[in-house]
Amino acid sequence: PKCRCRKAAVIFLICLTFGGSALAVALVAGDGRQTSKEGPGGPDTNAGTNGGNYSYGPPQDWGKSSCGRATAELPPLTHARPVEGSPISRVAFASCFRPYLQVSDALWRHMRETFRPDLFIWLGDNMYLDTETAMNDKRRSYNEAKSDQYYARFGPVAEPKIPTVAIWDDHDFVEDNMGKEYPCLASSQNEFVNFFNLPPSDPRHSAQGSKQRFGVYNSHMFSIPQKLSENGIHVINLDNRSHRSPTFSEHGPCEGGNSTMLGAAQWEWLEQEILDKKSVIKLLSSGVQVLPPTNKDRPAEEYCAYDGEDGTFVKATVDMEEDGPDAEGTKYEGWSEFPAERARLLRLAQKSINTGQAEHVIFLTGDQHWAELQAKRLSDSEDAGPSRILFSVTASGIDQHYAESVPNLNRLRVRTADRRGDGSFVEECNFPFVVEGRTHDECADIFGSGTPGCGIQTNARDEIIDDQWGNCLDAKKELVARNDMTYGKTNICTDNYHHTCAAQANYGGLVVDWEAGSIEINLFTPHENEEIASSVRIDLYN
Repeated sequence: PKCRCRKAAVIFLICLTFGGSALAVALVAGDGRQTSKEGPGGPDTNAGTNGGNYSYGPPQDWGKSSCGRATAELPPLTHARPVEGSPISRVAFASCFRPYLQVSDALWRHMRETFRPDLFIWLGDNMYLDTETAMNDKRRSYNEAKSDQYYARFGPVAEPKIPTVAIWDDHDFVEDNMGKEYPCLASSQNEFVNFFNLPPSDPRHSAQGSKQRFGVYNSHMFSIPQKLSENGIHVINLDNRSHRSPTFSEHGPCEGGNSTMLGAAQWEWLEQEILDKKSVIKLLSSGVQVLPPTNKDRPAEEYCAYDGEDGTFVKATVDMEEDGPDAEGTKYEGWSEFPAERARLLRLAQKSINTGQAEHVIFLTGDQHWAELQAKRLSDSEDAGPSRILFSVTASGIDQHYAESVPNLNRLRVRTADRRGDGSFVEECNFPFVVEGRTHDECADIFGSGTPGCGIQTNARDEIIDDQWGNCLDAKKELVARNDMTYGKTNICTDNYHHTCAAQANYGGLVVDWEAGSIEINLFTPHENEEIASSVRIDLYN
């Protein structure tokens, strides 16, 4: 059994320049009361962005007698909320926080002093306490995470505060792999609200009474520096726990074609956020991964979302062009366990771009205890429009890592190859490779056939192992050009350059150069000699 994580936090600074952008911060007192609401965008508009009658609310504890009551005192440290409309260019994000596993302050110090984000997003598993009912223990675990010596000194709660936004995942929500079957939904949501110091005006706060949002999903709109009247980055944080149907029968009765990841209310809210609000970039945060395909090592009939050979499960897999045997995906939790919901999300992102609501939709995910960059080209769609490339980044593990080879068809590749000329381009070239004593760091006509090829598995001497070679994909068909990415070999545990699974810890950082028209996505490993494990550069305007 694996323990995974997700979370999101965002942080802004009070009347000072941090990471190159002037920021205003809404500070929240330890008792949940706002002490400041003004900023460059005027009065706090958080309720307007996050609000609306979209919840099933309020959340309920259907196991009321057993949910327990949190009585532990809340710590004086507080998270700062961002002010809507503030200009930002630099966003940090991370997940899966086990304070007692940290070996130093390297990650938090690097984030604050080197990367210097305008906003921090917790992608879930913001702390770990697998319990269904012990709310006081949950509060204590939240308190320990917030009061951790490194987090308190260099994390977003330190001064000057970094504005923070967040979602949760299974281990701070309840326990491994659970969803809406959790009997203490309301109590758990209240502890999330306390940890992030959300004010009574926030839709997720219990002070909203019958209008309280059921779930912790939220959104925030930020402006372009020097162009405060224009929307730049739109952060949309999804709750993939509160309404999620059972994934497998051990978690509850299967719902077949009615299975959902977000629930009807959150889907309605998301469609309005992504289709009705224009911005240059939309960042969609999810506690679990979005782009990996469905794991085919497990029979389809075992998935709760499976609804027959002619049902939505199979149709969605075909729609995403992932029905072939080479479309390998993770065996761990993800949107892939609900193919129809995943296809709906991806097509919605594609439609957002094609209707002019965004130039890019980028997914930020946690959970896996590793980091990786991913990309997928969606085919033309009658509803969503022309083909588009979607990007995703996973940043997970403080301080923990999971060194295992996990397949993912949509993991970004430095150069793509087939297997010994079979025409199935799903492998990654391993550079450098040696053929007949000659070293190659690019695809080359290694067999004199006129077709460039490469080694896809090599030994310690960089020699191709057991005919593990392939023909290279035409460079023009790669989703990202090789010279638009950086990568190393010291933090990987497989031959995949963008799968960072051997580092002590990692976090992600996205930088928008508004003048140059580019987005850079970085995976940082501050404990290691290679502080940037991998990165990719994307043109801002397609």
